[in-house]
Amino acid sequence: MSLEEQVQAYKELSRYIADLETQKKELSHAILKQMTEKTLFVAGYIVRRYDRFSIKTSLEEARKFGATKMEEVLDRGKLKKLHQSGQEIPGITPSTCIQISLQTQEITTIVPDVD
Repeated sequence: MSLEEQVQAYKELSRYIADLETQKKELSHAILKQMTEKTLFVAGYIVRRYDRFSIKTSLEEARKFGATKMEEVLDRGKLKKLHQSGQEIPGITPSTCIQISLQTQEITTIVPDVD
């Protein structure tokens, strides 16, 4: 298979996966509508409903409710620069990815390179 054929096959698979994800999401909504309890047993499967929250409250708004905390976190940008400058830092593993998009569209998919 030529490189061009591989790229075309990759994009076809990406579109197919996107279509499958859409179908999966629609099925999920249909199943949720039919669930009266948090857990459903059907055809040898256990279906559990989880409630998640998408929180996009601003820090300023959260402060009004006393809903903030101070937390020490990694400075990923700084660690990346140190690693790129030759500094050996345990726990950093670089990986190579590809990104393929149609020239006329902005749809992209990133897949890690498997060594």
